[in-house]
Amino acid sequence: MAQKGCYWVPTMIAYLRGLENPNAAAAARKMSEGTTQRHKATFQRALKIPGLKIAFGSDLTGNHGTNARELEVMVRYGMAPMAAIKSATMVAAELMGWQNKIGSLETGKLADLIAVSGNPLADITELQRVKFVMKDGKVVKNAF
Repeated sequence: MAQKGCYWVPTMIAYLRGLENPNAAAAARKMSEGTTQRHKATFQRALKIPGLKIAFGSDLTGNHGTNARELEVMVRYGMAPMAAIKSATMVAAELMGWQNKIGSLETGKLADLIAVSGNPLADITELQRVKFVMKDGKVVKNAF
């Protein structure tokens, strides 16, 4: 994948949801546990591959607002916090071919951004507690 310039989108919380579901049958949770462990090992091997582009993804199906958990898992499994943030911004924008419109704060790009109270480089879970949202240059949430 790295040699071909392909992107990998691991979507690890999709597997964790099955493991964490208290209503799931024991067999289903056991299967999710095995899948989660294999996915963790694959992710940790992928982090060691020079040039592999890892983009953020979550496969959310109705759990909107919880996608920042994917960043938490990426960091817990060994990705540097800034690399995880870039996977959700710059790398994801490149994957979609939208790097000229989104993915970084630059003149001429869409002004969509969030802010949190703490430092996500010290605690990536800060990104699960968004205090400020700007969409298309307009403030849509300000809890500061």
